[in-house]
Amino acid sequence: MLFFAGSKLLSSPVSSSSFKEFRGMRKRFLGGVLFALLVLAATEVFSRTQLVRLSKEFERCYRYPALAEQFAEQPGLHLIAVGNSLTERGIDPGAMERVLNGGSANQQGANSVHAAAFHAYSSGVCTWYYMINKYFWEAGRKPDFIVFNFVTNRLEREDKFLTQKGRAAQFFVSAQDRPEVLRTDLETFDQRAEFVVSSQWAAYGNRDLIANRLFAYIPGFWKYTTKVNEGLARQRVGAVGAAANAAAGDAGGAGDAPQQEPLRYEGLRRLLRKAQAEDCKLYFVAYPLPPQNPQAAYEVRPQTLQMIRDAGMEFIDMRHVPGLTPDCYMDFMHLNPKGASLYSARLAERLAPLLAKRMLAKRPRTLSSSLKAAGSTPPEQGRGN
Repeated sequence: MLFFAGSKLLSSPVSSSSFKEFRGMRKRFLGGVLFALLVLAATEVFSRTQLVRLSKEFERCYRYPALAEQFAEQPGLHLIAVGNSLTERGIDPGAMERVLNGGSANQQGANSVHAAAFHAYSSGVCTWYYMINKYFWEAGRKPDFIVFNFVTNRLEREDKFLTQKGRAAQFFVSAQDRPEVLRTDLETFDQRAEFVVSSQWAAYGNRDLIANRLFAYIPGFWKYTTKVNEGLARQRVGAVGAAANAAAGDAGGAGDAPQQEPLRYEGLRRLLRKAQAEDCKLYFVAYPLPPQNPQAAYEVRPQTLQMIRDAGMEFIDMRHVPGLTPDCYMDFMHLNPKGASLYSARLAERLAPLLAKRMLAKRPRTLSSSLKAAGSTPPEQGRGN
């Protein structure tokens, strides 16, 4: 009787409709999951194939491995400038080549000097280290000279590596270097998890760029954000520069100085050690800020200078460059094409005797006549040098 009643209950219209409703819910759920997976897959394909075309920086980063290979294959001496937007806007490789090759750019042959720039927006020492490691040292390519532009305490403070882990994972950190990143550069589980996911999932790693491209459809968005970012950058440069001046002993009283950022020399120390192991000469250049910038006369920390010199590397003071007038700058920090050409030529003139001195001791037969002449001239002594 009970079995018979249960059978009738199971076959009742209520039970049948509930089962159909459950099946419908399951189909809708699975359909939603399938749709989400298709959206994610499409976004991933878009990120890996089309997104690069929407960003000049990403397009440049995608091309860096091939550019580094082509650059290293050219016969002669190789000089690379690595940095952030100061290098992007301020270094003119052609102007440097003309000076270092005695007036001829794109010169070919064993005695020629070739220059190239590799840069990443808002990057610092940690990012520079991994860029050079991936594109050159790990690949067996050894540039003869590497130049870094910096301002205030840029060599000691944290760069955007920690806040742009997706970009670093996608472009600048090789698979060989990932364990070092997880062990040394990222401090929390969340940071490490984001980096690992970004290294495999392009859409997630590039989510900021995707969001920016969507925001670009809002009228006036970029004009507004540019003004806001410039204002924030002015405040940051002022605060950082004042703190650096205070640390260098140029501030008034200790109570008048702004609170200083903690010194972090791990990134610089690692870069110097690696360059020593690779027998590569590094040149750290104090970059000239425009006169209207309140921190144009920034100081470089004595500890930083001492560390550079103890490692056998060079510091070049370019904070005051004759001829760089306000009309040579595009904003409160970056040079325009006119300023970049002038600055690069002046920097090459300062570099020439230093490069010649090093190469006369290592590979004298590879020196051009212009560099040999420069090697017989004592390098100009800049302030703080």
